[in-house]
Amino acid sequence: MPYANEVAIAATEVIAIKKILFNIAILIPISATRRALPLKFEDSAIRSP
Repeated sequence: MPYANEVAIAATEVIAIKKILFNIAILIPISATRRALPLKFEDSAIRSP
């Protein structure tokens, strides 16, 4: 049944796309909150030996 095989491939592609979008939706707020944090923490971490 080639049709069932195509449906399975399409389903796995949809799942992969959803995982990618989910990861993007998680990573964007994390990076945004890191930028929103006071830069003093980052400066002290970079300047300290």
